Amino acid sequence: MGNRGFCSKEDAFALLKPFFPLLWEGWRQALGFAQAAAAIFPFPGRRNPTTRAMLMNDFMCGFAEKHLGSMKGVSIIRSEGVTMLDFEGKLVMRFKKLDDSRQASNIETTHQLLLFSQGVQYLEGMPSKATIVINGYQLDQVGGRVEDVLVTCPREFEGGNHWDFSVPRDAGEGGAHGATAPAPIPMIPPPKVRARGKKIDKE
Repeated sequence: MGNRGFCSKEDAFALLKPFFPLLWEGWRQALGFAQAAAAIFPFPGRRNPTTRAMLMNDFMCGFAEKHLGSMKGVSIIRSEGVTMLDFEGKLVMRFKKLDDSRQASNIETTHQLLLFSQGVQYLEGMPSKATIVINGYQLDQVGGRVEDVLVTCPREFEGGNHWDFSVPRDAGEGGAHGATAPAPIPMIPPPKVRARGKKIDKE
């Protein structure tokens, strides 16, 4: 790892610090989006947490493209259907839900194994000396709020992480790259459902 410039925890923290407000706001809005979707489209039976995680991940990828992908030093990478951000060729970030041990669960495809074992040199279109990191989140016990936002450096073959850190809640706004958190998206009220044989009054 050291031969290809493996990024340390301290260097990663310093590089990503200007973007901390956006990482927090993105996951907050992602949860709000998933909650709104659940209100609009009631799920028949017990909802699988995987569904919420997929909605949040898709939202966060779109949020990251819109608010971070055009910033100085940041570019978008798409590899095997996975959206990631490249920070100055030093860090490649993807987005995942994290468990209590600060690890992400993955389907063990060759692509995933290469990503999470720091095998970027074997993946087309990836900066050959970048370190793979995950920007992820943890919810509270009832799944009603984002409890923690983290950055982890996975170590797939050995298990665990090389390093990880929580993104400070009080990171503040702005920074060297002008990364300010956008206004929260408005919650979408659930639509009125017309009962059989009845009309809905127009407002």
